[in-house]
Amino acid sequence: MPEPFKHPTVKRELAFLTVRFLICPTDKAPNTPAFVCKNFIRKLALQRPSGPEFDCIPMPHEAIVSRIRGELAAFPALPAAATTLPYLMAVLKAHKGSFRWITNTTNFVISPAADLCACLLRFLLPLVQTYCQDRTREVEEQYGVRPNLWWAISPVGEFYANLPNKVYSVFTADITRCFETIRIDGSEDSLTTAVRFYVHSAMQTKRERTSNHAIVVRFEEGGELRPTWADAGQPEEMGSLLFKEGDICWLSEWCIANSIVCMGEYAWRQVRGIPMGLACSPILCDIYFFKYEYQAMMRLVDTRNAHLIPYFEGTFRYVDDLGAVNNAVIKSFLEKGEDRLPDDPCWIYPAQYIKIKENTEVDEEGIGRVAKFLSMTITVTSPADGSYSTTRHDMRMGLGFAPCRYIKFRSNRSTRQSLRIITAQVAQILLLCSELEDADNQLAGVVPTMTDNGFAANACWAVVKKALRNAHLYQPGRLSVHVIREALANLHGITY
Repeated sequence: MPEPFKHPTVKRELAFLTVRFLICPTDKAPNTPAFVCKNFIRKLALQRPSGPEFDCIPMPHEAIVSRIRGELAAFPALPAAATTLPYLMAVLKAHKGSFRWITNTTNFVISPAADLCACLLRFLLPLVQTYCQDRTREVEEQYGVRPNLWWAISPVGEFYANLPNKVYSVFTADITRCFETIRIDGSEDSLTTAVRFYVHSAMQTKRERTSNHAIVVRFEEGGELRPTWADAGQPEEMGSLLFKEGDICWLSEWCIANSIVCMGEYAWRQVRGIPMGLACSPILCDIYFFKYEYQAMMRLVDTRNAHLIPYFEGTFRYVDDLGAVNNAVIKSFLEKGEDRLPDDPCWIYPAQYIKIKENTEVDEEGIGRVAKFLSMTITVTSPADGSYSTTRHDMRMGLGFAPCRYIKFRSNRSTRQSLRIITAQVAQILLLCSELEDADNQLAGVVPTMTDNGFAANACWAVVKKALRNAHLYQPGRLSVHVIREALANLHGITY
């Protein structure tokens, strides 16, 4: 019996759809496909590179690829790349009635260089964090306060783990058009300047501790990159590349300058911002904002405003999401517009380039009481004594439609692999929910969704029980797993 997608009837129906519609994912609901008229999306796509963010490249594709490959010939060990240029992809933001444009850079001519750049910059991250810790100790010794110099976090668990015992106020905001507003013009406020500061900070820290301050990147089978520290004077080995401080900066600047996208016979270079989709874009984004955040804290030290530094102890940023707890001054720092006085030290990001949109629920006095940060909602229940509660925030709520949730039973994934989504959901609920009834209701809600998708209820509950037995592996939060088990047994008849 032929596979469903190979059946002639299915193939005809798929051809009918794909000729007329672009099938793209939906923001905040990736399992929900969106069908968009091809003529409509093609018109919108052409408007994207026609704006001031792009410059048309008056060269045929073959000549652009030849130039890129020639410039990358300085890295002989770099894996062979495809001879095609990146193109645009669209993600429907149904809740906003717009599209997010992503540059697909996987398996294209610039892909190996972007992967290498991301590898090098991530490899330097622990050293940059050490650099920040060294500066923090120096400030503490002199002024008695500990500045928070690295705001970027990775998972929501890191934010949760750093919540204090008492929370009196919360603040969250979005950095609007985060990737598109990053300056790449080579000025003091540009990304290239921030990259040099980041790389220099890491290398300075390394030079203070050891004589090995060059990076050797070895290319393993399967495309894996393995960076290690080495002496700067050693020769390059076969199948490896040696990078010094200037080499890392050059490669980063090359990736920034070669953000290229094609459409049909035409190609454009991005001259404002960086593309979403490039392998090194997330770390470049963190580096860009890190420079401003670091300088904001050190500027308070230099201008004798160190008394304001403790307010930023609980301030974090995940790419373009900014969050803070017990920070009574951050709002005033972010509200400084272009009319800010030149000698005013109390600001973070330059308002002429970076726009901030607050999304905190505030009380009558303008103090934040409820905030959603990543997949967690934090609510200040008593501002007087600092008590608060946390819960898991489902970003699919309020989209205006019923999204497809999780994976269907009859899909191209095995049942065992599909059921792992339950383990992930249970782990997140245990971490983020601080109220027993809320945790139990959310745990009980996972199984019906999976059974609606065709999975057996007994198999789903078995995964929930196993996850609860192994709760210590998932860094559970403030609730007792034993109490959760009892509540599930009482409320939903789940026995162990």
